[in-house]
Amino acid sequence: MGAIKPIIKFVVFCQQITENNLEGIGITSHLIEPFLFLKIPLLPKKMSFAISIGISVFDNSEYELKLEFISPDSGDKFEMAGKIVFPKLSKEGGSLLSIEITDYEFRDSGEYILKLYINGELLNTQSLNVYTVEEDGNV
Repeated sequence: MGAIKPIIKFVVFCQQITENNLEGIGITSHLIEPFLFLKIPLLPKKMSFAISIGISVFDNSEYELKLEFISPDSGDKFEMAGKIVFPKLSKEGGSLLSIEITDYEFRDSGEYILKLYINGELLNTQSLNVYTVEEDGNV
């Protein structure tokens, strides 16, 4: 397991993440339609979206990664877990972790919580507010 604790630099929700391999630069990631909240016409609603996580890791050990996405009313959890080895970086470096969630069913309006664990330790909590057009009052 990793000896040095990773640092989460940012978490961004977006519609999609694309990657391009640019000659002389390497792979670049493009976040398409990042969002801070979701306004959905009606609930329940299945949607696909992506999560981009900026992380700094200073060794190339194997890490246990777990994500939990928790619904506000029911407390239902969507979990993803696995082992990952990040590239070794300098102090200024970082890695971009891209995760795509396909056909997630939003059942409740309110504050959804994303929790990111590495080696069993909670390193980041991020919220995503979801509400309907009717709750917003603006069309």
